[in-house]
Amino acid sequence: MNLNEHHDQAIKWMEKSINLIDGKDFETTLTSRVAVSLLHLSMEHSKAICVLVGTDQTHGSALALLRPQFEALVRGLWMGRCASEEDANLFVKGKELKRIGKLILDIQNTDGYKNGTLMRQKGGLWDTLNDYTHNGAIQVKARNVGAEIKCNYSDEHIAWLLEISSKFSLLAAIEITRIAEDADLASNLIKAFKLIYAGYDEHEQL
Repeated sequence: MNLNEHHDQAIKWMEKSINLIDGKDFETTLTSRVAVSLLHLSMEHSKAICVLVGTDQTHGSALALLRPQFEALVRGLWMGRCASEEDANLFVKGKELKRIGKLILDIQNTDGYKNGTLMRQKGGLWDTLNDYTHNGAIQVKARNVGAEIKCNYSDEHIAWLLEISSKFSLLAAIEITRIAEDADLASNLIKAFKLIYAGYDEHEQL
């Protein structure tokens, strides 16, 4: 597929997932409200990545959002699965959560994440995500083409961004359905993702 086709896939997924998730009711506690807010933010970052990829010469900015998207996902998972009401209360008052790796270790003690894929994903991506977000060498090198300065990411690079961002947004959406105790909605989301991304295996998680 070419980049436009990858972009169309990502847009279709975001439109479908947001239509299914937005307005969903759930039993409200402080932890659940914070968790859903973070997960919804993760999905919003994915939508923004799609918008930026579709805008000329803003691919670097799209890549810079992948770390915030992943962090919002991990924080939302931790808040929904591991946090106490006191943890949530301190967080909304401004206290920082544990470092991302420690949050993942906690999450991987819960059902659905015990296979270690989340930590492996973090281990394989973290340095690159930091580079994208903190204006590192990858961002610089992609703007130097001979004597010219211009955005020059490969189509394969941006296609990868769109797909992994969509997978992160699926995990966020599925977690919202878990908090809402709506297994049918989870099933509908997975079916929609499979229709758009043929060959996806939800058991792989990422």
